[in-house]
Amino acid sequence: MGHEGYLTEVYRKYSFEDLGKFYQQGEHTLTVFGSGEDVNKLREEISEKNKELQTLVNSLATENIS
Repeated sequence: MGHEGYLTEVYRKYSFEDLGKFYQQGEHTLTVFGSGEDVNKLREEISEKNKELQTLVNSLATENIS
């Protein structure tokens, strides 16, 4: 309706049932960490996976150039 800012939330009236459904739709993407060590471990795993993927991409690019 063209309202932004202070009136935006007025139009968002969700029931507890709706909120539960929204939560269930996104629940599979949630990650809860118990400590900073958990975050660091995940960061290291992602970094290692990124290195592996970059090696694979470089290899495929080399094959395609040849």
